[in-house]
Amino acid sequence: AAKFWVSFWSDLAVADRIDSKLSRKLIHTGSAPLFMLCWPLFSDAPTARILASAVPMIQIIRLYRASQATAPDAVDGRPGNEAALVKAISRSGERAEALGGPFLYTMVLFTATALGWRSPVAAAAVCQMAVGDGIADIFGRRYGKIKWPFSKSKSPVGSAAFVAGGFTSSVFFVALFHACGFTTLTASGTAPALLLVSLASAVVELLPSELADDNLSVPLFACAASALLLGSS
Repeated sequence: AAKFWVSFWSDLAVADRIDSKLSRKLIHTGSAPLFMLCWPLFSDAPTARILASAVPMIQIIRLYRASQATAPDAVDGRPGNEAALVKAISRSGERAEALGGPFLYTMVLFTATALGWRSPVAAAAVCQMAVGDGIADIFGRRYGKIKWPFSKSKSPVGSAAFVAGGFTSSVFFVALFHACGFTTLTASGTAPALLLVSLASAVVELLPSELADDNLSVPLFACAASALLLGSS
């Protein structure tokens, strides 16, 4: 599902049917949640998390290969898979960007899968990074005319979208994991704590990129806050 999501928006970006900035954030918003939706499809065997972890690991390898290519790959004059991936996920189209935010994003997803398999804490951390941050950028660019006084690129609209997206998706995954028997935590019981996590993560997302990449700072903070407020149930 996640691979189809990436391929779909990558193809549209390569064909110039949508702006590459929008495709990048749509991929950012949907890839990780779609992958976590597949977690219940794996068995309860101890090797399940290893097999699941192989999915983001393959993407990490793809990103590395795309960043190291010395010449654009092409088939019949059309960009190949690596060139299409770079155009869809990068701001400038430069291959080196594949080892920036997208690489960190995928590393976080790999870590969440390997160490936080079917955990509400891991899901909440990933949701803040993927859905919260992704929707914040999409709505902020389109509707965030008024900026925060301390940031020329961030807006109250974007921050509100972050909280709404991060909170809603986190509650959804707690409900899903509870229904599947992965956790005793419930959506209604964790909602207040997850709202606090989303609010605080939105504040972390406002930090200047020079201080920390939000693909790393947001999930790290969200993980710590979720572990503190939710425990390990």
